[in-house]
Amino acid sequence: MMRHIGTTFVAVAVLGVALPAAAQQPAQSINDLLKRVQQGEVTEKRENREREQRFQQDKASQQKLLADAQAQRAAQ
Repeated sequence: MMRHIGTTFVAVAVLGVALPAAAQQPAQSINDLLKRVQQGEVTEKRENREREQRFQQDKASQQKLLADAQAQRAAQ
């Protein structure tokens, strides 16, 4: 019984990841589903890298603004 629940959970988790990315057309085979899941992972990794780059740029910008404000305050 527990093994069946575990298998069902894995299948639902895989489908939960694959379905949003491929909502237009159902997978034709398990290999098709695997490819869609893998493509989703690639897309997620790319989006995470882009998000991290934006974060680093924002952080650097905020640090510059803080340094400018501190310099302006010290000059007063």
